[in-house]
Amino acid sequence: MPQLKRIILLLENESGTERNLSFGISQYARKAKKNWHLIPVTGNTSEKFQNLADWNIDGIIGYATTQKTVDDASKLSAPFINLYTNRLFKNCIQVGPDDRALGRMAADYLLDHGFQNLSFVHLNTPGFRDLRLEGFRERTNEQGLHLHTIQLTQRPLEDPALLGELKTAKEKSAFCCSNDNISRGVLRVCREQAISVPAPVAILGINNNPLLCETGLISLSSVDWSAQQVGAEAARILNTQINKEAPPAAPILITPTEVITRQSTDIYAIDDDLVVQTLQLIREQAKHRIQIKDIVKKSGTSRRNLEKRIQLAIKRSLHDEIRRVQINLAKKALRETDAPMESIADSSGFGSGVHLGIEFKKHTGITPRTYRKQF
Repeated sequence: MPQLKRIILLLENESGTERNLSFGISQYARKAKKNWHLIPVTGNTSEKFQNLADWNIDGIIGYATTQKTVDDASKLSAPFINLYTNRLFKNCIQVGPDDRALGRMAADYLLDHGFQNLSFVHLNTPGFRDLRLEGFRERTNEQGLHLHTIQLTQRPLEDPALLGELKTAKEKSAFCCSNDNISRGVLRVCREQAISVPAPVAILGINNNPLLCETGLISLSSVDWSAQQVGAEAARILNTQINKEAPPAAPILITPTEVITRQSTDIYAIDDDLVVQTLQLIREQAKHRIQIKDIVKKSGTSRRNLEKRIQLAIKRSLHDEIRRVQINLAKKALRETDAPMESIADSSGFGSGVHLGIEFKKHTGITPRTYRKQF
C-alpha cells in the first residue's frame, strides 16, 4: 500500500457545495488508489494557514482570496491548490469554476425561456471583479438587451435599489443573482412585498447549493458549477505536485454543466401560447424521438406558421430545439450514469449509439466518450 498522505481540506463552511467539493476529492483518491487521509478544516482561512505551519501534512486544497493568504500558504512545505479563481495570484496553482462561463450559461438559460427584462444582482465588494456579471452582460449585449445591474449595499430586505427594481419590475422579468445566498434574499423580499414568483418575477441563482435552493417555500433554480468535478480536478493536480511534477502554466477552469430548473424559473416568458405549448411538448417528448410532423399535428396549425413563430420567439428552428433538448438529455446521462451508449441514445431520443455519436460531435465538437471522461 502507498505511504499515507495527510491532506488538509481548507473549506469555508459546511454547505452542500463544500460537501460536493469534498466528495470529488475523496472520489479521485479512491479511484486513483491514493492512500490519502483527508482532514476537513473550516473557519477563517487566513488564520488556518498560519496555524498549519506546525502540522505534519503532505498537501492542502482550499481557498485563498488575497495575495497575503497565498503568500502564507507558499511558506508551508506542502503544496497548495487554491480553489479561488476570481482573480489571478502569483506563485499559486488555481483550480475552480469558470465564473465567466457561469454568467453566460445563466443568461443563455433565461434568454432560452424568453425573458427580455433582465436584472443581475450582486454584492458591492470593493476591488472584486464579478466575472459572473461580465459573462452575463456579454450575452445580453449580443442580444441588444439592456441589463439592469443591482449592487447590494445592504441586506436584500433593506437594500433600496433592489426594492425599487422589484416593485417596478415588468411582467415576465428575471433576476439573476451571483450566488444562491443572494437569490434566497431576493426571494424573501418578494415574499415580504407580495410579489409572486416565478411570475411576474423569476429568480435564478448560481452555485446550486441544495441547502439554500431546496428548503424555501419556493425552490430556487440555480446554475450548477460542477463542484464535484472541481474537487476531483484539484485532487488530481495536487497529486502531480506531491510527485514533484511541473505545475500547470495557467489556472484550470472547469466548465459549468447545467442549470437546475426549480419553481423559481419554471415558466416561459413568451407571449405566444402556442409557442409555449410547443416548447413544453418538446421538453416532455424529446426522449421519445418525437418528430416535427407530430408536433405540427398537435399544434393545429401549418408547419410554416409554427416554424415562423418558434423562430421569432427563441431564434431557433423546431429541429434545432428538439436536438438541443436531446443533446442536453444525453449530456446529463453521460455525466451522472455509467449506462452504455446504446442505452443513453435510446433514453435521449437518438435511437442508436451511432446516431448519438454523430449528432453529439456535430453539436459539441467532441464525442460522447470524450465528454464523459471529463467527469
